[in-house]
Amino acid sequence: MDRRDLPAEISTRDYFCFHQSDCINYPPHLARVRNNNYGSFFLNYLWKGTTGRDCIVTTSNTGIVVVEKYFKHLREGLGLSEETHPTPQIRKIPLGIDPGQLAPPDEHLKTQAKLNLGINADDEKINILVFGRIAHHSKMDA
Repeated sequence: MDRRDLPAEISTRDYFCFHQSDCINYPPHLARVRNNNYGSFFLNYLWKGTTGRDCIVTTSNTGIVVVEKYFKHLREGLGLSEETHPTPQIRKIPLGIDPGQLAPPDEHLKTQAKLNLGINADDEKINILVFGRIAHHSKMDA
């Protein structure tokens, strides 16, 4: 569909996510749609019941800065104080792993892993374990 048809389409059906093929030239269009309710979602985190156990996770230092600035923007715009409406913790869990920290498992661990997965221990096929999710509406996130 043409991007100009998007507002009408959104009003007639529920969407979970959008995939945009040209994220260089046209990101503002989807950002505008997303931001329609974006502030109210964030505002839900600024409430009197927030405790030190509550946490928002980002995948980068930049993500932390963005979330902190957005909370500041909401507080200033709505006249809320940190004392009455505390911010949850904001922590980083980066995507990916450091392959330099990995070591190949010994033969006993390989055999045990295959048995745990119901694979014949003598099977010489290479098995790959993927940490992620597969969702029909958002492809595969890993």
